[in-house]
Amino acid sequence: MEHDLIVHPAQPEDAKPAARLIHLALGRFGEYTFGNGNPAKTLDVLERLFIAGSNRFSHKHAFMAEKGGSVAGLLLAHPAKIITRLDLLTGRPMLRILGLGEALRLLVRFLPLAGGREAERDEYYVSDLAVFPQFQGQGIGTRLLAFAEEQAARHGLGKCSLIVALHNDAARQLYLRLGYRIVETVTYSRLQQRCGERGYQRMMKVL
Repeated sequence: MEHDLIVHPAQPEDAKPAARLIHLALGRFGEYTFGNGNPAKTLDVLERLFIAGSNRFSHKHAFMAEKGGSVAGLLLAHPAKIITRLDLLTGRPMLRILGLGEALRLLVRFLPLAGGREAERDEYYVSDLAVFPQFQGQGIGTRLLAFAEEQAARHGLGKCSLIVALHNDAARQLYLRLGYRIVETVTYSRLQQRCGERGYQRMMKVL
């Protein structure tokens, strides 16, 4: 039942379950970007980024959902106007974690995907949202989105947005049911599809 679901700001000690949830949210794209196809390496990088200071995957922008005392889900979200700054801040810990050679190889892999628009500056952006499989179907994703919308209001923002992979029909249907609408569809080129995705849709809700 929803009354035993707690959503709270993440802490560095949440890193292990948080990394698994971010990995779940990113899917093949995450492994292509951070692990070069290696799931264990992807998890290690995500865990270390989560512990680190402000970056795209830091605990400072994360919220954990707990049900019955167990971690059930995660929300990574922030005002969209800080996306560029967070991207820049992510570079330093990535260099420290991967070393110069691997960091340069990551940059080469990511360059074909650079430049895509994720959100508008006047939106609160849900960067990643995931629920462990054993907790799915219990309204936790819906509650995390409602929590994100509450955070948007706290930041004085009247819109909440996210992106969904083209193949993720289940998530898209949930977002549509909750009032989000598709505002942009991006289809990847053959080169870009090396990341494991065909593209994405940007979705937005006016609060």
